Amino acid sequence: MAQPVYKDTSNSARLAVIYITLGALLVVWTAIWALYLWSHGPVRDTTWYWILGFLLSGLTLLGIGFSLGRIGRTARQADVGEHVVANPPMAVPVAPARAPEATAQPGGGPPPQNDAPQVTA
Repeated sequence: MAQPVYKDTSNSARLAVIYITLGALLVVWTAIWALYLWSHGPVRDTTWYWILGFLLSGLTLLGIGFSLGRIGRTARQADVGEHVVANPPMAVPVAPARAPEATAQPGGGPPPQNDAPQVTA
């Protein structure tokens, strides 16, 4: 019999799925409740208070779930030792330095200046 291909998921991944699911369901049913009350007559202010509370709670659970997913991936990479390098360092070619010319120009002018920094020991 073949071994299963899947790996056991981490606790943070399970928790993230639970938070996202609960948050999404809370937002959807709160929106359904609000639309129903909006179209069916006068409603007390405390009812809208509860609707806003449930809606913001659902959005908070969604935010926590998405954050837990990202935190769990980062923690797993840190535990395993995987390091993601966004941009690997580039090798920069260095031109060899030319020795300054010691002879004067034929026109009698001064020798050309070398703009390279001088290194003294």
